[in-house]
Amino acid sequence: MGETTAEHKGTGARVALLLAVSVLPPLLVTSLIFEPAMAIVTFFGIVVGLVTSLMAGPRVARLSALIITLLGPVAVVAGLVPAAGAALMALACIGVGITAGWGVHKGTAMVLLGLSYLLVDPPTIGATTADRLDNTYIASVLLTLAMGAFWPAIVVPRLTKGHAFAKPERNTRADTVEYLAVITTTCTIATWGVLTWAPGTNASWLLLTLIVVVQVGPQATVSKTVQRVGGTVLGGAVAAGLVMVIGANTLLVVAGLAALTLAVLTATSSRYWLYSSFMTAAIVLLSGADNPAAIDTARVGYTVLGGVIALIAILISGWIRTLITSRHEHATA
Repeated sequence: MGETTAEHKGTGARVALLLAVSVLPPLLVTSLIFEPAMAIVTFFGIVVGLVTSLMAGPRVARLSALIITLLGPVAVVAGLVPAAGAALMALACIGVGITAGWGVHKGTAMVLLGLSYLLVDPPTIGATTADRLDNTYIASVLLTLAMGAFWPAIVVPRLTKGHAFAKPERNTRADTVEYLAVITTTCTIATWGVLTWAPGTNASWLLLTLIVVVQVGPQATVSKTVQRVGGTVLGGAVAAGLVMVIGANTLLVVAGLAALTLAVLTATSSRYWLYSSFMTAAIVLLSGADNPAAIDTARVGYTVLGGVIALIAILISGWIRTLITSRHEHATA
C-alpha cells in the first residue's frame, strides 16, 4: 500500500513538472511580447498541443497544432457572421468526428475548444473591443496560438520519450458515425445560436460543455453523460468560487496547474465526472476573469444549459439508433 501511494505521488509530481514545462514558457513569452489579454489565446493553443500529445501521439499533436494555428484567425473573422461561424464549426466537428474512428478524438476535440472561444469572444486589448478585421490583431492571434500549440507538441514527446502510453482504442463505424452526427449537429446549431443572440459573451462555455460532455459509443450512455455534466458544472462552480476568493494572482495559476495535472491523471478513469470536473476547473482558473462574480456565474449557467442540450441529443441519438437496429433485425428475420 505504501509503495502504491509513493508511486502515485511520484507520477503526480512528474506530470506536474511536465505540465509546468509545457504551460509556463509560452505564457511568459506571450506576457512579455504581447498584450496580457492574449495569454488566454496562448492557453487554448497549449491545451491543443498538450492534450493531443498525451492522448493521440506526436504526429496528431503537430497536425492539430497546425490546424488550430491556421483556423484560429479564420474563427475570429467568421464569428462576425453567424452562418459562417456555424459552418466553420461544422467542418471542424466533422474532422474531429472522423478521428473518433481511431480513438484519438479526446485529443483532437481540443481544437474545437480553441475555435469556440475565438468564434464567440476573442480577447479584448485593454478597454478596446477586439477588432476582428484588424491585420495586427489577427497576426497576434496567429502567433500566440502557434507559440502555445507547437511548444508542447514538440516538447512533450521529448520529455516523455521512453514512456509507454496506452494505445487509443478504435471505435466501431456505427459509434463513430453517431458521435460525428451528435457533436456536429449540437455544436453547429449552438454556434449559430450563440453568435446570433449572445456574441461577445461567455456563451462559448455552452460550446465547451458540449465538446467535453458528448462522447463515443459505450461512453455515450445517459448515466455517464449525466456524470460528465455534473462534473463540468461542479468544476466550473468550484473554480468560480476560487477565482472570487483568491482574485487574479499567481495562486490561480498554481491552482490551475494542479487541476490540469489531475485532469491528465484521471483522463482514463472510470469515474467520468472527475476528468470533466478537473479540466473545466483548469480552464476557468487559467483563463482568469475581469469580473469574476458576474462572469463565472454566467459560465456556470451556460455550462448547465450545454449539459441539458447534450443529454437531449444523446437521448435522441440513442432512440434513433435503437429504431434503426430493430428495423434491421426485423428485415433480416
